[in-house]
Amino acid sequence: IKKQNLNIDIVKAGDYLIDEEQLKFYFLAPNRDDYDATNDFSIVSKIDFFDNSLIVAGDAEKNSEMDMIDSGLDLKADLLRVGHHGGRTSTNDDFLEKVNPKYSIISVGRENAYGHPHRETLERLKKIGTKILRTDRLGDIVFISDGQRWVYETEIARKENAVAIMYIGNKNTKVLHSIECNSLPIEENRIFFTSIVEAENMGYRPHKNCIK
Repeated sequence: IKKQNLNIDIVKAGDYLIDEEQLKFYFLAPNRDDYDATNDFSIVSKIDFFDNSLIVAGDAEKNSEMDMIDSGLDLKADLLRVGHHGGRTSTNDDFLEKVNPKYSIISVGRENAYGHPHRETLERLKKIGTKILRTDRLGDIVFISDGQRWVYETEIARKENAVAIMYIGNKNTKVLHSIECNSLPIEENRIFFTSIVEAENMGYRPHKNCIK
């Protein structure tokens, strides 16, 4: 850092990188500078994008998690990148209750020497009913958001190179569906779109039950 003549910014809870009306990227931790455990100095960041939210918990352990709760910052998130690779000293019950994620992502190496993720952490996650996704079993884990919903990449047709696909049209009826609709057309009749506007420009109309 000195050789490149770079500046160091020490971030803390409440600091923002992005603070716009519908997109915020800010920090939930660290909240103190006197932790005993090095991991508790870990940066914990949160992204709020319209109605969607994501927390990346770094390596923060219980003391940092309790400080985040006490800080009064909004910890509710749809996605949680689980702290410390699923180690037992992170992702405690009180913290999970506040976050209450729909998906919990564990970044962990296959057959790692630390035994991550630990059984205790997995049990705490299972207790709240979150869906657990692990990189040691799945490889890269990619979610896509349009600000209203999250979509896990494997739920979209990979063959269509659908990194940004949020809508599926019926080629026969010219009806446009959300990708979570219960009335999706059969595979051979599907066409994929990244936005409602794109579909409407091609003559498709929104399905009345899944697109409001």
